[in-house]
Amino acid sequence: MAATAAAVWLVAAPSPAEGRPLGPSSSTQRVVRTYVGSAARAAKPVKTPATPTPTSTSTPPTSTTSPPVTTTTPPTSTTTPPVTTTTVDPTKLFPTGPFRQRVDAMTVDPASTAYISRMNTGNLVISLRQWTVPVYGATSSTPLSKVTLTETWGSGITLFDGLPMPAGAQPDPAGDGHLTVVKESNDCVYDVYRARQTTTGWAANWANATPMSGSGIYPDGGGTRAAGFSAALGLIWPQEIESGSIDHALVFAYPYTKSGLPVPPATRSDGRTDLPDALPIGARVRLDPTLDLSTLRLNRAEEVVAKALQQYGMVLGDTSGGTTLYAAHPYGLGYDPYAAMFGTTSDWASLAKLPKSRFQVLTLPPTVAKKTAPQSVCSALR
Repeated sequence: MAATAAAVWLVAAPSPAEGRPLGPSSSTQRVVRTYVGSAARAAKPVKTPATPTPTSTSTPPTSTTSPPVTTTTPPTSTTTPPVTTTTVDPTKLFPTGPFRQRVDAMTVDPASTAYISRMNTGNLVISLRQWTVPVYGATSSTPLSKVTLTETWGSGITLFDGLPMPAGAQPDPAGDGHLTVVKESNDCVYDVYRARQTTTGWAANWANATPMSGSGIYPDGGGTRAAGFSAALGLIWPQEIESGSIDHALVFAYPYTKSGLPVPPATRSDGRTDLPDALPIGARVRLDPTLDLSTLRLNRAEEVVAKALQQYGMVLGDTSGGTTLYAAHPYGLGYDPYAAMFGTTSDWASLAKLPKSRFQVLTLPPTVAKKTAPQSVCSALR
């Protein structure tokens, strides 16, 4: 991504490339971060397989042509989740901030019809078993692991002297390799991007941490989502499906993201097209609250998701090969509930029953420039 950057180092450290600051530091590696313009994450290749491909946040040259979207049936997943013993309570994740605000009374953007016309080129799906995020629970007794950056802008820098890593934890098997750990005892959520195990601990392209009791939005754009969000923000959880209520906005990815700056609540952007009807990162979309869901013949899980889209909407958080929401990965759950809930063993569940013409883009706020922010207190907690 094109970006300008400045960093003041309190100890000797390599200068990050491509405008990406080094993430939350250990107690001996602190950094005051100042950067302007587009985001700092290292570019990654765009994946466009035969099915809508969830999160991929590379930054190719700006294009004025429409990226392809396909709605063919994805292959059946054969992954087996590992065992985890600490359950994450999604109702305690990020209880404050924009994702907790209802949207059923918000105003519709004057250009909503044009934006939705572009969205109608592909079906909305939910990423269930690939291209999503395993979220693991940790306790005060969870073993601590080192996580080291391996990209040119972070080579050899240990981000966390002790990141709590549950035994058997695995990242998402797709290219983004997301992995998030929630440690309620110190109120921290640790986000890791392109995580992989090494002989001495863990390595990653990027990692950061944010308070569990906060909004889940990194004010300086330093999250592992392109929008500057925690990867755990806006997920669909099976516990919520079972309870019959999702009380927060959902995060979604989309092919036609507008190049340039994001709009709130996003703090960073990987937008890549100058199409006039492209959506800026951070845009909020809802399902028409007047739509009678009982006419759509939805199953229980689909209805719970649809109701959340009416009440809280979905926030554009990433660029991808298709329009997708995200469910918590079975790896972090320790079991796979989605065949029973959504009636599929595929990596994706279709929401094709939701009429695309009844989605609405809410009034877009002004764009926001990159901010400087202090490190999260979580980067100093072990």
